[in-house]
Formats: sequence, structure tokens, C-alpha cells
Amino acid sequence: MTGTPRPAQPGDPLTARELDILYWTAAGLRNHGVATQLHLEHNTIKTHLRRLFRKLGAVDRAHLIAAAFSHGYLTVRDGHIVAAGHDHHERAA
Repeated sequence: MTGTPRPAQPGDPLTARELDILYWTAAGLRNHGVATQLHLEHNTIKTHLRRLFRKLGAVDRAHLIAAAFSHGYLTVRDGHIVAAGHDHHERAA
């Protein structure tokens, strides 16, 4: 093993961090805003988004969010966006 992670593949499960980034992206934040919110570097957000696009087969942000809802990674509860398994996001939407 080389220690280098394999590229994300369509259908791969999303990580908790990817769900966080997906949530804040769906909430309308751009890369810099997501990075600030999650205390990460801008390039880290870009890397996670590239993996999300590949995993969900998306071509742009709108398609990414639509695919996330379609796959059940995002839902709306009481008028707020909620990421799967991340109910703490309800307060921020």
C-alpha cells in the first residue's frame, strides 16, 4: 500500500466531513464561507467538493445539491436543511 487514498468513485459513501461541506454548500455558502465555518483551508474545501462531485455524479453546485437530496443525504425538516445524521445543522439553516 502506498498510503495514497484512491480517487472517489460514484456511489462511494459520504464521510462526515463531506456531509458537513455538503450541508454548508446547500445553505448557500461559497468555498471561502464553508472553510471559515468549518475552520479548514480553502483548498481542503475544494478537494472535498471535487470528491463530492465525483461520488454524486454532479456537474455543478446545483446538480450536487439536487443529487444530495435525491440520494437522501440532505432533507428538509421543519423548513430547515438537515444533513443525514447531522441534526445539529438544523439551527444554522
